[in-house]
Amino acid sequence: MGGFGWSQFLQAILVSPPCAQQTFISIYTDAEPKWHCNFSTICNKCQVSKSDWSWDEPSQKTIISEWGLECASSFMTGLPASSFFIGSLIGGFTLAMLGDIFLGRKNLLFLSCLIMSIASLLTAFSINIWMYSLLRLVSGIGRASIMTCSLILLTERVGKRWRGQIGSATFCSYTVGVLSSPALAYMNRGSSWRILYLYASIPAIFYCIITYFPVYESHRWLFMDLFKRRWALQWVLATMVLGFGIGVAFFGTLIGVNSFLAYQIPLFFIARWKRKISLFAFCITSGICNILCVVVGRRREGIQIGLDLASLFFSCLAYNVLLTFTIELFPTTVRNSATSLVRQVVVFGSAFDSILTSAAMRNEFLSIGILGLSILLCGFIVIIFPETKGKSLCNTMDEQEHKESTTV
Repeated sequence: MGGFGWSQFLQAILVSPPCAQQTFISIYTDAEPKWHCNFSTICNKCQVSKSDWSWDEPSQKTIISEWGLECASSFMTGLPASSFFIGSLIGGFTLAMLGDIFLGRKNLLFLSCLIMSIASLLTAFSINIWMYSLLRLVSGIGRASIMTCSLILLTERVGKRWRGQIGSATFCSYTVGVLSSPALAYMNRGSSWRILYLYASIPAIFYCIITYFPVYESHRWLFMDLFKRRWALQWVLATMVLGFGIGVAFFGTLIGVNSFLAYQIPLFFIARWKRKISLFAFCITSGICNILCVVVGRRREGIQIGLDLASLFFSCLAYNVLLTFTIELFPTTVRNSATSLVRQVVVFGSAFDSILTSAAMRNEFLSIGILGLSILLCGFIVIIFPETKGKSLCNTMDEQEHKESTTV
């Protein structure tokens, strides 16, 4: 323990792309294809017979065209995507605890990736929207703990020198997965949506096999103590509030180059950054940029776009540092559960963005202003935490309490 070898590199590179692809695959498989009218002068496909209009592409292009859901309610068409994220919430709260209780990091990583990839493979053989949504739910359950478990396992295996860099490398690999999703969709253009699920699921199955054997179990988990303390719960709640604030402002950071740069920069500089100060600075800067967007207004659109991109950039940096900070903050006994809770709260915070976006049509402050205030105010919570840069990871609650008492 303490070095960085090929097994760690293999795990960091291979774990993230399948996870990202499963998250964004529904953008292409659940979309409504373009269509055109044949003879009718009324160009509304829900008001004319099926013979009066046609799809521009083959009917098996997406689930909408194959199963005739073009006139279905938004609840029906959005059910698969919602099921996936509901599954992610369920998996984040349940599977994460199994890793801390008896499975261990390595077995949980293998089990989570296997559940996600098998469910994704079976999704390609769905016969209706209900079976499809159920399998997406199962896939979300499996996907929820993959990134968290891999990041913790890697962090616990490597020493202080590589702790920050390995986390940034994992995020960069995730962004590669996001950017590869459009490439897979382009390769599958004109073909069935089922083929796209095969493209995304089969490599993930091979990943389970390839990485299971060279990846070592975390020794820190093997010697952990399984009792909990009240202060751990207080720290979890505080980091969850911080994660919620970042999550509300984090919704746009997965936009190609913007997020890729935000993940690349910590890869080279995080070893020098103090976690507490940098996290506080990123949150405050992101919040200020959002508030300045409201002050500038749409009269200076170029400046507003620049401030908006800056805000998204710094919120992405904050999210990167937050997970590394959470891993270093908690002892082994609760590390997996705590980090998973923080990631799920970030997702939960992002769920409010659609509401804020709708409100922005009537009042810009209700959207951009609240985004800025949320991450700015939540950023002040960092003040209550100790600095973790360069500190050794604790295994038990007693060890953590002893370290904090001697520090004070």
